[in-house]
Amino acid sequence: MGGSGITITGIAIYLLELIFVVLLLVSIYKRRPELATPWLVFTIILFIVQVVLTIVEIVVVSVAIPSLQNPEDRDNATIGMVIIGVVTFFAIGLGLYFWFVVYSFWHEMKTTKGTGRKPLELSPSV
Repeated sequence: MGGSGITITGIAIYLLELIFVVLLLVSIYKRRPELATPWLVFTIILFIVQVVLTIVEIVVVSVAIPSLQNPEDRDNATIGMVIIGVVTFFAIGLGLYFWFVVYSFWHEMKTTKGTGRKPLELSPSV
């Protein structure tokens, strides 16, 4: 049961993220920017952690690759490291784009607060 701590931590993070996503949706629906703030903070912290962990992973693998005896193994490990790095940083970039979309809406809600705008109304489909 050595990995149970990691599993419990992962479950706790996902539950926390679920709570913040629900708050974000309520924030958008009710136009209450203070409810979106926890999602913005939590998500940017997760991005920072993900970037740091990815850099650490690339450094560790870079140090380990030269110790491989077979040149073909070194080439495969290098290609794998590059692919993982590119895909991970692309995903982080896409996530940051979504974060900035939410941040701009949050900023708009804060600046228009008290101007008489109603909460987001869902109109029936035609």
